[in-house]
Amino acid sequence: MSTTAAATFTWPVGEFGFFFTDGEHLLIADETGLQAVDITSGQQVFAIDGFRPARQDRHTGTLIQVGSTKARLWTPPEWTPRAG
Repeated sequence: MSTTAAATFTWPVGEFGFFFTDGEHLLIADETGLQAVDITSGQQVFAIDGFRPARQDRHTGTLIQVGSTKARLWTPPEWTPRAG
């Protein structure tokens, strides 16, 4: 029987956090914006202040924030299309 190691690191997530991934980063959206953390090291890679997506298109990777009068979109630059 083999075991698989799980990565563990501390990350402050505010209320109503949403989690996404682009395959290399954990993308965390909370009340402050979007933060990307390297899945392997746990180090923050980038942040987009004020961008709070609640949905991800699984085919394009685009993260979507919908407001009362507009939508904001962002697609990870190295997105690998998903099947399904």
